[in-house]
Amino acid sequence: MMRQFCGDVTLMSGRNSVGHLHYFMKETAIATLVDSGYDIVDFFYTAGSLDLPRKTLKSKIAVLPRKLMFKANEDIAAKILGGFSLLVLTKN
Repeated sequence: MMRQFCGDVTLMSGRNSVGHLHYFMKETAIATLVDSGYDIVDFFYTAGSLDLPRKTLKSKIAVLPRKLMFKANEDIAAKILGGFSLLVLTKN
């Protein structure tokens, strides 16, 4: 997790040298779509971790920190706390 947070450059260099990885970060997902010939029209995070019912105690406890951090900085909340998906609108 710490490498993911501190290593934006590491992930992008890995993507460039290997050509693929699982896209858990906004930057790498958008770069792949652009490289595939898509124009990015818009994007935003969906907050399933905040909007959907929480079943476990861990997910219930995580709601308040996620809400506060998401309001302060969506990208950092997604990277550090997780629980968000990126929805991207493209055109070809």
